[in-house]
Amino acid sequence: MSKIFFSIALIGLFISVGSYRASAQNAPTIEPVSVCVEDRFWPPGSFFLNGKALGTHVEIVRNAFEQVAIPFTFIKMPWKRCLAALKTGELDAVISISYLESRNKAFYYPKGATSNTPHPQSIEQVDFVLVTKEGYPVGDIMNGAIPPQPIGVPLGYMSAERMEKTGAQVVQLMNHQDLFDLLQRGRVNSLILAKPLVDFFITQSNYEAQFKQTRLPDHSGPLYLAFSRKSKLSEEKMQAIWTAIEAVHADADLLAKLTALSYSQATVCVHNLTKCQH
Repeated sequence: MSKIFFSIALIGLFISVGSYRASAQNAPTIEPVSVCVEDRFWPPGSFFLNGKALGTHVEIVRNAFEQVAIPFTFIKMPWKRCLAALKTGELDAVISISYLESRNKAFYYPKGATSNTPHPQSIEQVDFVLVTKEGYPVGDIMNGAIPPQPIGVPLGYMSAERMEKTGAQVVQLMNHQDLFDLLQRGRVNSLILAKPLVDFFITQSNYEAQFKQTRLPDHSGPLYLAFSRKSKLSEEKMQAIWTAIEAVHADADLLAKLTALSYSQATVCVHNLTKCQH
């Protein structure tokens, strides 16, 4: 009798193991969330070193995804292609994007997102500054005066459109280093740039004694991780990731560590351009 019971138990074990294997084989593969990172050199926020996405913005988002255990992958792409891919649902998300009412129709942002007010679930609140040669008169820009012209602005900055509407002469270039070179040679008389980027370049390129930063009124805004409205990721998981981003900011030690790491990695790019994407 015991042999009969043993045989039945053994058969049951094989059946259960076989069922487990079959269910494991039939289980749907979880597709990683595709997150677009612009292919330009935007230190210290985002850049590529030896093909790997790095930077403070990248590391904040990376940590957020890891906290909620959602698989993801960073995709390098030009900015316009990146936004187009999000609109069609080819990609799931994009980092370091500002809020616009027109974009809200195609992208999900954290609840309460705006174009200028600080938001706890943004990647970073970025201030923009006017950069001029030391001693160059900037005029009464705090009260709306147009900055010294021509004004150098990175290609794609909303500041370029804003300045052009005032009738100002604007020069747009893709490469930030080229803009600093134009200012140094007197080809432009001012630059409008994100302050973290200016701080990085001035420190790394020994420009500190040559250039002056002046705060620009009404030139500050949060940058977000935004999701495509055609993404298969649930809104509940999107919110979990935004909440995790907020948690990264709340951990001062972690944030300082990520910032220091990103600065040291971006410094490699300055001294060895062939390793990085500009």
